[in-house]
Amino acid sequence: MPVVHSVETDRNVVALTFDDGPKNPETERLLDVFDDANAHATFFVRGGALTDDAEGLVTRAFAAGHEIGNHTHSHLWLEGAGRVVAEREILRTHHDLTGLVGVEPMVIRPPYGVGLELVDEIATQLGYRATVHWSVHATDWECPPADTIVERILAGVRPGAIVLLHDGCSPDRLWQSRMATVDATRTLIPAIRERGFELVTVSQLLESM
Repeated sequence: MPVVHSVETDRNVVALTFDDGPKNPETERLLDVFDDANAHATFFVRGGALTDDAEGLVTRAFAAGHEIGNHTHSHLWLEGAGRVVAEREILRTHHDLTGLVGVEPMVIRPPYGVGLELVDEIATQLGYRATVHWSVHATDWECPPADTIVERILAGVRPGAIVLLHDGCSPDRLWQSRMATVDATRTLIPAIRERGFELVTVSQLLESM
């Protein structure tokens, strides 16, 4: 299957995606934002973040209609890591998420967006629908203010866009807050809709191809 950066479509649809979570309190508040807006996103879950309390956030997200994707376990740089390492990283989170929500994940994104071809080869054998990159990002991992995140995302939104944001952190940045991303999302959802776009999950986006 091809690696997906965006989708060519004549429909005004956009997918918001969030990496590296779940993380408290950011993911919980982000889910509140989506509940209030009656909107959905795709969450690429880092298996190493699945502590006992964080598992409840994933089950809440899934029950609310969000898509749960695989972001591997340890957030390793998989470019050049080798197939054995990549398979271990993918399979561990694959099984954890399947056991947690009762459904196998269908989309995957490697950490840092690297090692895409290797990950895609492994994921295809596991029955994944797509290995997902992105077409729009705001470098929110560098903790810019919310209005900067909003400005950067809105400047890049197009039909079929896949937007990269973060509700969690890589293991070496756990001290960082993602509350600016939460605040930005609260503004982004109505702003994107005002521009005539519908917010969908990645799998729903793929169906519009």
